[in-house]
Amino acid sequence: MFDALDQWIYDISGGGIFRSILSAFIYLAITFALALLLYTAVSCFAKHAHKKARTETFRKISGFVIKRKMHSKAFAFGFFFFLSTFSSKFGTLADPVGKVAVFGLVVTVMLSVGSAIDVASDFYATKSIARKRPLKGPLQILKTLVFFVFSIVMLAVLIGQSPIVLISGIGTFTAILSIVFKDALLGLVAGIQITSENLLQIGDWVSIPSTSVEGTVTDIALISVKVTAFDNTVITVPAYTFLSTPFKNWHTTIANATRQASYVVSVDPASVKEDNDTTNLTSYRNALLEKIKSGDHTVKDKSIVCRCGNFDRAQGLPVEVFFSIDITDYAEYCHFVSEHKEKAIVSLSEYGLKPYGGSIS
Repeated sequence: MFDALDQWIYDISGGGIFRSILSAFIYLAITFALALLLYTAVSCFAKHAHKKARTETFRKISGFVIKRKMHSKAFAFGFFFFLSTFSSKFGTLADPVGKVAVFGLVVTVMLSVGSAIDVASDFYATKSIARKRPLKGPLQILKTLVFFVFSIVMLAVLIGQSPIVLISGIGTFTAILSIVFKDALLGLVAGIQITSENLLQIGDWVSIPSTSVEGTVTDIALISVKVTAFDNTVITVPAYTFLSTPFKNWHTTIANATRQASYVVSVDPASVKEDNDTTNLTSYRNALLEKIKSGDHTVKDKSIVCRCGNFDRAQGLPVEVFFSIDITDYAEYCHFVSEHKEKAIVSLSEYGLKPYGGSIS
């Protein structure tokens, strides 16, 4: 078929430079048409397969394939494949066209493999185990390695050398990269440790006391962790922060549907009086204990403490309260503890007590 086409091109062009130009344009048009035909066929098949999917698993996977536009790469693959096949038809440009075609094929395959990894990540994220064992970080590492290998192949194609020759010089190159990208490598190692040791899970409530970071973990990536605060602001924290800095994880608290409530009421020691072999402060603490024990949200089988701390000029005589409640939602928890503390402060006057540094009428 193509021999007849070549003969026809020769007959109408008469040979020479015009023949090369005409041949290049015709085969370029054929390449484009075949690539478009391949793209149309693959796109129709992908959409039809998704629509007619008989299982939920296949429907999800095909949906993610369409979402990641894997089918759209069929055009690029077809174009560079047929361009490589017809490169000899481009006359004096045959060699550079062939290199461009091979380079384009490698890039397309690399992007396709990357998209396939993204599809696997998307599908895994729909599983319940993904919350406990997120694979986004390891899959990003795999994707980075794939891109690195293909980059070596692409460079080898451009300079006309074997990939093995380039690999032999990776030692020195790696040493330079380890210095330039030190922080990124630290984040990479930290991300692997966080995932392998299960330090964090999607949905965990965490706080870093040395910073203002506090909120729900919404994403665990290769070198960073995203935390959504109560006001819906998203904070991106370097992964190595969770290894180098102490942090609190409230996972167990939330999993057990309990959370410790605590607050301090600062009492003016001058207002403490003895009353019938006891003190008004003791009566106040006993009343506070009874109120906590009878509360609807108090977890009765957990310790309930209402103790008097040591006097301090900064906070007076502290009455420290500790108990557990069945409220784990952060907003509700803050409201409950604040309301409880406010009522505790107001009730001081009922026992002749005053808050340290002021008075409540």
